[in-house]
Order: sequence, then C-alpha cells, then structure tokens
Amino acid sequence: MTMKFSLILCTLGRLEEPTRLLRSIVLQEWPELELIVVDQNEDDRIEKLLREEQLPFECKYFKSTPGLSKARNLGLKNISGDIIAFPDDDCWYPDDFFKMIDHQFKENPGVSGFIGVAVNKDHIHSVGCPNKQAGEVSRYGILISAASACIFLTSELVRRVGIFDESLGLGAETPWGASEEADFLIRAYDQGFKLFFNPEIKLFHPVIEASFDSQYYERAYRYGDGYGRVLKKNHFSIILVGWVFFRTLGGIFLMLISFRFKMARYHARSLIGRLKGWSSS
Repeated sequence: MTMKFSLILCTLGRLEEPTRLLRSIVLQEWPELELIVVDQNEDDRIEKLLREEQLPFECKYFKSTPGLSKARNLGLKNISGDIIAFPDDDCWYPDDFFKMIDHQFKENPGVSGFIGVAVNKDHIHSVGCPNKQAGEVSRYGILISAASACIFLTSELVRRVGIFDESLGLGAETPWGASEEADFLIRAYDQGFKLFFNPEIKLFHPVIEASFDSQYYERAYRYGDGYGRVLKKNHFSIILVGWVFFRTLGGIFLMLISFRFKMARYHARSLIGRLKGWSSS
C-alpha cells in the first residue's frame, strides 16, 4: 500500500526557489500526495506561482503572518497524510526520493521518524550531520542532527506531540530564532517514539554562504539563543550543557590560532546566544 505524503511548505521572500521545489515534487510522480502551502508574503507571488504551475496533486493554500513555527502549526491543522515533511522553500528533492522514504518506513515499522541530510547541487554537504553513523537517535543526537527539511515523521507521532513551540524559530516574537524542530523531536523522543538517523537519505539544499556582515553575526546569535533555550526548556543535564559550551569555546580557540578571526567572532556570537538562551527563565 502506497503511503500518502503531506508536505508543509512555509515560504517567505522567495519565488525562484519555491518554483524549483514544486517542480521537483511533480517529478516524483507520487500517487498519494498533498502539498500544504503556508504563504507569509504580503504580495501574491505564491498564488500566481501555484496557478501557473498547475500542479497535478492536491494543494491546500493558506496565508499566515510571519513566524515559521506559527505557519507550520497552521499547516499541521490541515494534514491528511501518513508521512509528514517540512521542506524549506529553497530545498528540492532528487528523483525517486518519496519512493525511498516510503521504503524506509515500510522496512522499519518500529520507527516513527527518519532524519536525513542535505547536499547542494554539487553534492557538498549543506545541512544536517553527514559524519554521524546511521542508527537510532538519542536525545542529544536530535540536537546535532535534526534539520527541519530533512525530517520525515509519521502522522501518529505528529498527532501525539501536537504543535511546534511558537516562541521558537525563525520569525518568532522572541530572541529564540532556531531549534524549533529539535524541540519538537525531543518531545517525541520523551513520549517513546523511535527516531532513526540515516545519512543515505539525501535531499538538496544550498550551502549557506559566510557573508560576515552584521546579519550573519546576528543570525549566529539568534540561532545560538534558540539552541540554548531548547537546552534549558528540555532540562538537559548541566554536564551536557557544560560540554556544549566548552566545545564551542574550543571552536573559538581553534579559529583564533588559525587566524580565522571572522569565524572566531561568528562562534563567539553563537556562544553568547547559547548562554543567553540557556539562562532564560
């Protein structure tokens, strides 16, 4: 029996990239599929795109104010599939990708979620944790391997866990600008769901270029702030938290002695953000 996919696509500020994603979904030729588009643009670029592409599968369209977790929660209210995914609007899928995910779930009936990795068009790693070995994911492993575009979950897990924490993630009305997917999966783990990391599950996502401008450093701070908040919210041990901070300090030191001062500043901003997020009440 073919599993039905529900893809929740939240998009803001882009057009060319969502077009590429939509066309990669069409090329899957998957018989059971729904696309739930949550449009956070003020203009009608996405509505026009959907009309022009004439998608051969069910598409549900919604408008939302900015906030990635808020948009995903709106999408979650409208799912009907067996497998739930959260593609970034600038990722895209290789041929027969849904067939592979379908196979992974059917061959591993005790697994409720798979985590993969992403590469760019030249197959250079861009998102996720490619050096981690395949296997069941630990609570801490979620923090270092989970990237939302690379997560595939059963509808049962999603129903049981509920919604994303809207205080976390890109566009949230807080300083905590990341790690909403890690928080979601940690809650799934704590409820007894088995999650499996498989680096052979590969999709496409561009590499984030290091611009070293003010926005680049601010993003490091906000991502770090969200990461630290998730450490605190989910009651990770002080030993593990100390190890995370010590490792980040080590990264700063290595950048300094190799004269990569801009990267050292990037890691320092991340560390400050992590400390800030972890100390939040």
